[in-house]
Amino acid sequence: PDGTTDVFADLSKQQTTCPGGVGLTTAMVQLKDGWVIVGSLPSQDGQMTTAGNGCLLFLSPDGKVVETLSGPQIAGPWDAAVDDQGDTATLFVTNTLVDLDHSATAKASKADVVRLNLTQTTDTPPKVTGSTVVADGFPEAGDASAFVKGPTGLTLGNGTLYVADTLDNSIQLIPDALTR
Repeated sequence: PDGTTDVFADLSKQQTTCPGGVGLTTAMVQLKDGWVIVGSLPSQDGQMTTAGNGCLLFLSPDGKVVETLSGPQIAGPWDAAVDDQGDTATLFVTNTLVDLDHSATAKASKADVVRLNLTQTTDTPPKVTGSTVVADGFPEAGDASAFVKGPTGLTLGNGTLYVADTLDNSIQLIPDALTR
């Protein structure tokens, strides 16, 4: 209320193994145990031509990077939502660089939403125990002003995942997202 803020994590001073470096996105969630997971879609100069595939950074409750998740299931993480059950959690992440050429005018329709099953405790970082693509075929495009456009705005309600399909100007529903 008084307008003050505190820095939780200064990632410019921390080493990561994220392909291409660090470029934070809105793919960010906090788990009940205090762990924070944030997406990184890096670029050397803020342009799509130098974009890396990125990663998910797992931060401890005190803001230290303790784990990095990259690989085929993470390709331009752009947004996220989580269903946290305490010792397990289900993380949904949109990917906006699936087979997208790295240019400001590139277009494709292969962006996806991946479900990552996690286990965690207050003392150990989240571990991925499984991954599944729950939806794909979303339009994605490089954009000179916004860097990239693709599926974003995730929220989960009664087992249905709602995804803002930015380029089609619509909301897509993914029923049974926790189990499909």
